[in-house]
Amino acid sequence: MLEETRRAFLDKVESYSDLPHRRDAATILDHFVDWSTACGGRVVFIPNESDESQSKVCFGSSTTGQVLWQVYPRQNDFAKFDILPRESAQYPEAFRADARRMFAGISDDVSHEEGTVPSVPLFLLCGEEARKTVQSFLNLLIAASPESSVDVGADQPPKPEAE
Repeated sequence: MLEETRRAFLDKVESYSDLPHRRDAATILDHFVDWSTACGGRVVFIPNESDESQSKVCFGSSTTGQVLWQVYPRQNDFAKFDILPRESAQYPEAFRADARRMFAGISDDVSHEEGTVPSVPLFLLCGEEARKTVQSFLNLLIAASPESSVDVGADQPPKPEAE
């Protein structure tokens, strides 16, 4: 199912833009899919059953089912990359605020408005450094539970909670 969803996403991106954007989108998407599948089962593909026409690719927590990141095609900027979309209500706003600050380091066009979904145009993740920045943030995010008060924007990784 992941491969079908990936292909649908890339086909829609191509219909909105030219072939180089499809290659860029494939490179970026594959980077985050590979990272997600290498997370030891903590991050899994989540099929978008609500609206298949959107061609959205989502990965989330295997324990909570909450979406951690997603990509979806858009006509005006070819595709978007979101962290903790609205469907991920279990994660506190503080996590989204940290994600917006992280994205602001990549682009000045990121909304800092409270309550907005942390999002960045996918083409801004073409560079390896930008992808590594997002990947590092996602590593911190999966280490913190939604109930945690950990500041995922901190320099230090979260400490495991005492049992």
